[in-house]
Amino acid sequence: MLDNYIVERSTEGQFSSMKDEWTHLLDRYDNATLFNTWEWQYAWWHTWAKELDGELYLILVRNKSGELVGLAPLYRYKYSVTKGLFKYNKIQLIGSSATMRETVRSEYLDFIYDSNSPEIVGLLLSHIFADGGWSKALFPDIRTNSILFAHLTNKALMKDLYVRATLKDVGVAVDTSGSFELYKKKLGKNIRLSCFNRRKRLEKSGEVSVVSERGSSKENSVNILNEFHLKRWGRPCFDEQAILFLKNLVSIETPVIIVKFSEILLDGKNVSIIYNIDYKGVRYNIQLGFAELEDKKVSMGNIQLGYAIEEAFDTQGINYFDFLAGYGKNSFYKKRFNGESYRLYTLEVIRSPILRFIYKVYDIYRYLT
Repeated sequence: MLDNYIVERSTEGQFSSMKDEWTHLLDRYDNATLFNTWEWQYAWWHTWAKELDGELYLILVRNKSGELVGLAPLYRYKYSVTKGLFKYNKIQLIGSSATMRETVRSEYLDFIYDSNSPEIVGLLLSHIFADGGWSKALFPDIRTNSILFAHLTNKALMKDLYVRATLKDVGVAVDTSGSFELYKKKLGKNIRLSCFNRRKRLEKSGEVSVVSERGSSKENSVNILNEFHLKRWGRPCFDEQAILFLKNLVSIETPVIIVKFSEILLDGKNVSIIYNIDYKGVRYNIQLGFAELEDKKVSMGNIQLGYAIEEAFDTQGINYFDFLAGYGKNSFYKKRFNGESYRLYTLEVIRSPILRFIYKVYDIYRYLT
């Protein structure tokens, strides 16, 4: 069966011009998300490739007719430790720059393939593992129910490699396809109070309005987000490169990816803002920022999320509001919203004998201490 496929490596030029066939393949992939789209992947690569000094390592699988039926969106770079005394080649999925620098996080990363041909995942891995040009491979934020995860955690398949989990995270997505009023009733008393019932208390503080971008540019909306994060966390949520990424993403003409900013104004002053992106029936919550009010019984973060979830219920075609992974400043607040939880793992695959020995000793030491 595998003889019916042709495996090839893409060039930069091919990557830049393969939007249509990538999208056509994604339509046949059952687990497609925003982060798997050509638009997101290409914008991410176009933004950070030069700074990361990365080399495109995009592997394509075609059938005998030349149709694209699978791909592994990776890149390769030289990683150094001990102040450059020891260097080795590393590959990882586009959308993540773990251990190098902070970029915009991409979740649900995966190989993309025709779901009627799941054997393509094994074919891609076999091709990658047969290439001796890397010592460590990183697969960040992959779903634990994915075929890729199943392959990478299969000890029989990975017997000559060392696989370790470096990060485990949990995300939450709220099903917004049903009744909003029924959803509210099922929420716990405290979260229902904080997100919805406190609106009346907020209105006593001044005139409240919920607006979308106020006609301003998306860059200005990002600046507002940065100001809130600087006050709350001590640093902005988006640096210059991340803002450039957003520009690159929205500059790509596409009817299926919709970037949305929504703000809450109190007496004309911005007190919260949320940044979401819609893709194929899912509204992804990319970022949230808000002010701390004098009235400590009013949480602008929860108020903003309440409006956002209600809008998702009211928007035809939006079936999920995805909080994505990550914890809040003080607690894992997302679990209170009665959403469906999912797990994401970051896996390292180590091939170099020296590195395998070092990491095994390190992991044993961490386990014992």
